[in-house]
Amino acid sequence: MKSPVSQNPHLWRLVRRWRQSLSFRLTFAHLLVFGVLIIASVTMIYTVQRSLLVRQGEDYAEQLGLRVVSDLNGVILQAQNQTRVLAELAQVVEPEPAGYQKLFSQIIVPPDMRDVVAGGGIWPEPYAFDPAVERRSFFWGMEPDGSLKYYDDYNDPNGPGYHMEHWYIPGRYYPPSAAIWSRSYTDPYSLQPMVTCTVPIYKEQQFNGVATIDLKLDGLNRTLIRAANTIGGYLFVVDREGRFVAFPQMDMIRQEHVGEAGDVQTEYLNLKDVTTKLPGMSRIAELHDEMNIRMIQNAQQNMVNFTQRVDELHRKYPALTTQQTQMLIASMFDQTKVKALNPRQVRRMTLASMPLVSEPCMVSVFHMPRTYWNVVMVVPVSTFTKPADQASNRLAMWFVGIQAVVMLILFVVARRLVLKSPRCRIVRDVLLKWDRKSDKQLEDDLEDIGSSMEHIRQLVRPQTPSAHGNNHAIYVNTDIERLIRDVLAIDAEDMNLKNILTHVQVSVEQLIKVDAYRLAQVLTNLMTNARHALEKVDDDQRRLHVSAHLIDNSILQITVHDTGCGIDPMQLPNIFEHGFTTNPSARGVGLHSAALAVSELNGSINAHSDGLNKGSTFTISIPVEVQPTINLVSMNS
Repeated sequence: MKSPVSQNPHLWRLVRRWRQSLSFRLTFAHLLVFGVLIIASVTMIYTVQRSLLVRQGEDYAEQLGLRVVSDLNGVILQAQNQTRVLAELAQVVEPEPAGYQKLFSQIIVPPDMRDVVAGGGIWPEPYAFDPAVERRSFFWGMEPDGSLKYYDDYNDPNGPGYHMEHWYIPGRYYPPSAAIWSRSYTDPYSLQPMVTCTVPIYKEQQFNGVATIDLKLDGLNRTLIRAANTIGGYLFVVDREGRFVAFPQMDMIRQEHVGEAGDVQTEYLNLKDVTTKLPGMSRIAELHDEMNIRMIQNAQQNMVNFTQRVDELHRKYPALTTQQTQMLIASMFDQTKVKALNPRQVRRMTLASMPLVSEPCMVSVFHMPRTYWNVVMVVPVSTFTKPADQASNRLAMWFVGIQAVVMLILFVVARRLVLKSPRCRIVRDVLLKWDRKSDKQLEDDLEDIGSSMEHIRQLVRPQTPSAHGNNHAIYVNTDIERLIRDVLAIDAEDMNLKNILTHVQVSVEQLIKVDAYRLAQVLTNLMTNARHALEKVDDDQRRLHVSAHLIDNSILQITVHDTGCGIDPMQLPNIFEHGFTTNPSARGVGLHSAALAVSELNGSINAHSDGLNKGSTFTISIPVEVQPTINLVSMNS
């Protein structure tokens, strides 16, 4: 069936003439440009911008999770320190029952830890407290009303004895002041679910027993549940054996059974026990096993007589499995080598589902040194995608609206300038000539344009930073002296007002390929720290010296020396820890951030000071790539 237009020759000529008119072509060109802009903008918003928003949400949730884990680590460190206090007191206090009960009952639980502490005590070796008595422990448990109750049940001569408990045995093999954390369990007498911190007691260099502090699993779990409200997900904790310490719904990870005496006993499950019934746990169990195997292998390779010590311990305590014995010896060796105290993230992954969440989840695993606990943070992916979708929708609407208004204005202006202008005929003739160009000429023009665009793209590509976030280094050829002077220029006015004399000495004559952004961050933190130190001395003593040189043409070493207030030698080991500061108005993040940035540059940083009021020196060493063909001296000349 023919259309009405094709049936009417006159109408067809009018339509054809209108299609060939400048007005039609101008309208079509504007609509085409508008459509391309809309498609490009919407595509960019729903791909690049949305991905960036989702990634920012994940990073923010991860930072919140690390903060929660750091707070939990603070509770653990506080419990360890309190246990050490009990052990040190037990070393010096005369072994007299009434004195022990009066002293330790008052200090066993710090007032600020009553919500999480389940109890604690002193547990001497057999016949160590009283030569005539084999078992003489002093144990207090926290009652529901917050009061302490003294338990003498562990001293029952007919009982199994506390010397064979899983939380007591490791104390015999650890050095003084070392803290060991047990697996999660239920105390048979106070019936409190807990985890125990053990510190050995030594008298005259001989093992004399242990001191303990017990933490409530319910208290730890409540702390994590409150913190999880800020991240939109939940957290759970497993110990070094993979046994659950905390979980949002504790009934899911524990089971009850009747003991030999007919009493009901509660047992906390292992990760491997729940892999079949709780989704996603198999991946967490695999990661946990990988970390334990790596630590055991490290001990096997570097510890003398590792196998003999494992066999000896297993013969003495057959109740321990071979893996438990290996982990005990490996963790003891690890504590002598690893000095880290702060938790760290070991893995971030996306799983199809996790317990309590029936949708894809972001799962972050944090490792707590010393306790060898793994804290797992689970956040539904929708927590990030829904806000990202909402923001992308609003942004797309704004973009489309603004572009529509702009294109309408441009269309009106173009019509007035082109169609109603005296030069309209000239423009139309030019466009008609352009229409009559041969296909060969158009192909040649397009080929020339493509070649030019490819040349521009090749020039720009090396200078374009990665769009994958701040976690990727951007290495550029850098003039080190200029970088140092640029950083100094940031606070130049303030330093001049405070009479701080600066001196820069750089013996690097080549361009250095380095992550200039991170290096500038490090230098900014170090120079800010130096400026604060110099403000505390007299004006005529304020000197700041920055030097840089190459070692073996592969290591860049930068030294920042100030004549400021100096550093107490006792504080030097803690100078780069998060939160550590001697300035009441500071937050203690500058030097910690500098140390993290240097670590990301695969370098090292150290601090030196001869003492208070004797200045300080910070030295950073990072591997670099020297550009041998680019010499700054020849460039300047």
